[in-house]
Amino acid sequence: MAEPTVYKWSDEETELLIKLRMRKEALFTGKRNASKLAWETIVQKMGLQGRLTAAQAAKKWENLKKKYKDLKAPPTGAGTDQGEEKADSWQWFPLMHEAIGSRPSVTPPALIASCTGETPTTSSTATASSLPGPPERPTLSSSSSSASSASSSSASSASSSSSPQPPPPQQPHSSPPKKRARRERLVDLILREGERDEDRFQHLEAQTDRLLNIFEKMVDKM
Repeated sequence: MAEPTVYKWSDEETELLIKLRMRKEALFTGKRNASKLAWETIVQKMGLQGRLTAAQAAKKWENLKKKYKDLKAPPTGAGTDQGEEKADSWQWFPLMHEAIGSRPSVTPPALIASCTGETPTTSSTATASSLPGPPERPTLSSSSSSASSASSSSASSASSSSSPQPPPPQQPHSSPPKKRARRERLVDLILREGERDEDRFQHLEAQTDRLLNIFEKMVDKM
């Protein structure tokens, strides 16, 4: 039996479709076949198995979305003189606005202007008032206060110097130089042993050459 290509939607079915689509948003994960399975679940919840397919329900939803977007942001220059349907006259606009009105793809974030045409007045005044004035001459009271503070600081420094000082902390990094020195001594020892072995080898080689020369001479005399 061939499935119907056009399904006549009643207002109750359209309203139920929109509400179920809102409630089952978590089923539309974007994975493969997730949308088809989600629409089959919605059709089953509507009780329209055998009369309505998942593809027909998805197509109805896409048409509702397109009309909502067109009415929410009509093209520039479009008028309603010829009796076109407007947002306040379409019965599904409030429900569709509740369903998808807060999505970024439908309502992009507003951009806040970074500058205005107002001329700042108080800032210039504040800037002028914040400029430093001419330096004031030191008075007797300020000099005496500075002298007293100097004397108190010297007294505090003297008391701090007379108090016993804690012993200096031990240097935690004394071990690496010792290790480095031991390593260098070990390398020098290995090098010296190598030089001695080389000297012994050269001495043995010279003795072997002398013995061979003597042996050759003895063979020649025979």
